[in-house]
Amino acid sequence: MLFPAITHKIVQVSIFKRLASLLGLIILAVSLVGCTPSNRCSNDGDCAAGFSCAEGICRQQKDGSNGTDDGDGGAGDSDRPQDDMVTVDAGTFHMGCDENVEAPCAADEVPYHDINLAAFEIDRHEVSQANYQACVRSGTCFPPASDPECHWDPVQNADLPVVCVNWEQARTYCGWLNNRLPSEAEWEKAARGLDARIFPWGNADPDCSRAASSECVISVQPVGSLPAGVSPCGALDMGGNVWEWVNDYYLADYYASSPANNPPGPADSTHRAMRGGSYLHEAALTRCANRGGEVPTVYKEYLGFRCAR
Repeated sequence: MLFPAITHKIVQVSIFKRLASLLGLIILAVSLVGCTPSNRCSNDGDCAAGFSCAEGICRQQKDGSNGTDDGDGGAGDSDRPQDDMVTVDAGTFHMGCDENVEAPCAADEVPYHDINLAAFEIDRHEVSQANYQACVRSGTCFPPASDPECHWDPVQNADLPVVCVNWEQARTYCGWLNNRLPSEAEWEKAARGLDARIFPWGNADPDCSRAASSECVISVQPVGSLPAGVSPCGALDMGGNVWEWVNDYYLADYYASSPANNPPGPADSTHRAMRGGSYLHEAALTRCANRGGEVPTVYKEYLGFRCAR
């Protein structure tokens, strides 16, 4: 069976009543979306011991004892990237391409089917060069390929997504953080939520405020630079910028036999799955249902990743 490098597809009463009403609307919105923010805060009191509230996120405090680079190329625990993940609630979502809405669907996007997943967390952003460099300094990760197209310079390009890493390098980085690569089903649920939207931001056509595609840019963009493209769960760049490795093997016909609960992906294949489209490819590939596959040992200047747990 032949596998393409990229599979094409394209919320006026008393104050207490007011508060109760607002709370009810928040709960309703969360129940509709199927995901909640992780590690969000308004002040330090919202965070666990050892964490402080910075820019609305609980971040680990550095005490200076082991949180700085000592110059020997090593990295202490507090040098590790701090969690910035979104939570996706347990439950069922619609996976694949709905031929009544998105036709024509690609062969590997059908049949449209319901999948039930356990709760999980997924990175808000694609892994950046700065974050990946911390793993390199620790001695756990190998640097990306040195090709000029990879733009590997974790000082000058700290906010760019790391690319030119193969599937094993991506898996190693996530494991270093006690995380893992997301499954294909997890990635798609984080991208589209529960309302079967076509794109992470909804059903409106892609434009340059939502997705970094070949119609808009000529190079990879800093992570999180297009907030208008945010997914219902709060994840950014799930459409465009760089394709993302996921954990599963890739088979074009897997949906025909996929289990309905927490599908693990095919048992074997020559390719690993990737999702989301990239800055080098057309905006149509930013659809939530779009799938692709690559040989796991290769690296590409348009292929990065994010982690889950």
